[in-house]
Amino acid sequence: MTEDSKQDDMSRDMSLYVKTHCGTCVAGWTRRDSDGRTVYWCLLDQQQPWPRMTYCSRYSRARHAGEPSEPEIAELAEAGDPQQH
Repeated sequence: MTEDSKQDDMSRDMSLYVKTHCGTCVAGWTRRDSDGRTVYWCLLDQQQPWPRMTYCSRYSRARHAGEPSEPEIAELAEAGDPQQH
């Protein structure tokens, strides 16, 4: 199997976990190839994630600007913030 065909197989057959977690992880990058497929890249492993990955002990969801941190979310929930419901 050539490197190109291996790359095609990995892009096409990624697990739902890779798509939902690696695509939102602080250590993950996403790119689009010339066919419009999303290509995931793990900065920790310095390669694409395993296609059938179902768990990663290093997963940490990336926050966007202005998004509350986990402690802030817990504090808002305890205070009964109506925006959290």
